[in-house]
Amino acid sequence: MDKVKWLWGSRTSGIRGLSSPHKTMEFIGVGDAAIAERVYSLLLTSAYDDRVPQKRPVAVEIPGAKGIDSVAITISHEFKHIAIYGQWGQRIGFTGPGHSDTDGIPDNVEDDRTPNSLGEIYRFNSRDPDCYRMHRYYPEKTHYATYGDNELLARVEGIYNPRATSPGKDWSKGGKQWGR
Repeated sequence: MDKVKWLWGSRTSGIRGLSSPHKTMEFIGVGDAAIAERVYSLLLTSAYDDRVPQKRPVAVEIPGAKGIDSVAITISHEFKHIAIYGQWGQRIGFTGPGHSDTDGIPDNVEDDRTPNSLGEIYRFNSRDPDCYRMHRYYPEKTHYATYGDNELLARVEGIYNPRATSPGKDWSKGGKQWGR
C-alpha cells in the first residue's frame, strides 16, 4: 500500500470513490460525492441463502454518515477492493483457474460452508458474481452484475471498519469542529 496514488478531481466527479488494484500503480480516487450525507438504508439477502428459519440480510447502505465520516467509509471500501485483489490476484471481470465467475473471489472461498468462512457467512455461489443482485438496486451501475459479491464485501468493510476519521482535526466547513 505504500505506492498508492490518490486521485481527486474531474476523473472522480459524481462518484464516491474508485480504485484500480490490478494496475502497476495502485490508485484510490475519492470524488466530491464522498462527502455527501448517506441518507438511506439498504439490506440485501443472497439468492442462495437457504438458512432456516431465517435468512441473514447484509447492510450495504446505512444512513447518517457525512463529511469526514463518509469519506472514511469510501476510503475503507476502496482499500477492500485492493485487499481482495492482493489476497487472491484475480481481476474483476475475468475468469480463470479457480475463478468461475467474474467477481474476483475464488470458487473455493465462495463455495466454502465451514463455520465463519466467507462462503458460509455470505452464502456466495461460485457460478454467480452477484449473489445479492446489487445491480437491481443500483440501476445506474449495471456493471455490478459482474462483480456484485466483491462490491458487497467492500461495502461491508466500509460500513463496519472505516478508516480513522480524526473528528478532532475536522475543521472543514460544516465539519465536526466547525464553529468551535
